[in-house]
Amino acid sequence: MIIRKIFKAVVLVLRMGPDRIEKLEKEATTDYLTGLLNRRGFEKRVEVEKERSDRYSYPFLVVYIDMDNLKEINDDEGHDAGDDAIIFLAETIKQSCRIMDFAARTGGDEFVIIFPETSESDAEKIVSRLRKKNNISVGYSQYSGKKENLRDVMKLAEKRMYIEKKSKRDLIRNN
Repeated sequence: MIIRKIFKAVVLVLRMGPDRIEKLEKEATTDYLTGLLNRRGFEKRVEVEKERSDRYSYPFLVVYIDMDNLKEINDDEGHDAGDDAIIFLAETIKQSCRIMDFAARTGGDEFVIIFPETSESDAEKIVSRLRKKNNISVGYSQYSGKKENLRDVMKLAEKRMYIEKKSKRDLIRNN
């Protein structure tokens, strides 16, 4: 019974052809709203980048981004306006990326970008370009090679983003 189901699945995949399989793979790894990678696509790409970084001994920068006002946009102007704001940020991110960089929408209003061969010292230039057009909180960290745990580097960037977001909220509350 199980073998028959596996056989039917294999036959179905073979009948699809390479173009259909490629399209399905793209759909499975791409965020439908922004055209950026989704979490699944990002996880695959970042592991490849880690292997390249380890092999060729170059750093890469991990940048986490969170929109500061999406809830207010959705509440005040509706979800279509919120989607437009997400798309606008995604387009800004795409414009800030070189051909070798990659970005993903990992949650409703959260994004992550990987900048290969880029160190933390370059981060402020990159981040300032993104901040010019968007109300965002940003955190970043550098992966420097085999001695580091990539998950820890990513958690640090995300933690820094949430620290910035919290400090903005605290500032608003205190004023």
